[in-house]
Amino acid sequence: MLVHSAGVLQMGQVADLTPEQWRKSFEVNVFAVANLTRLLLPALRAAKGQVIAINSGSGYASGDGSALYSGTKFALRAFTDALRQEERANGVRVSSIHPGRVATDMQQELHDFEGKPYRPEEWIQPDQVAKAVRLAVDASRDSVIESLNIRPSGMV
Repeated sequence: MLVHSAGVLQMGQVADLTPEQWRKSFEVNVFAVANLTRLLLPALRAAKGQVIAINSGSGYASGDGSALYSGTKFALRAFTDALRQEERANGVRVSSIHPGRVATDMQQELHDFEGKPYRPEEWIQPDQVAKAVRLAVDASRDSVIESLNIRPSGMV
């Protein structure tokens, strides 16, 4: 099993983002995922393994200041969608987990960018994302959780 969970957050207006910021974000959030997956595909095929990408709700929607981060997450979703189709016949399952805002250091960075106070108890806790991954892993071999969205309930 291969779980991709690394990522970087870079927020800013398109007019202000530098080529280096674009390159770094795509390198970490997309290119590293694609290359590591490519290198491990022979082993994943032999094991009839699974690839799980921790993506983001930003892989489905973008907004003011999030073109770069969302762009990498849209690209990651496209990558996992294509990989899923390409590897299905090889027995490799591919799951894309799309959490909303999770109580992590990245969330603190986002709140700082937005100029808002950060209250981690208002957001998804990391263990909930881990449980979503476990759900995808525990699916029987005759099924695959292709995509799973997790959002804060707003009930805290």
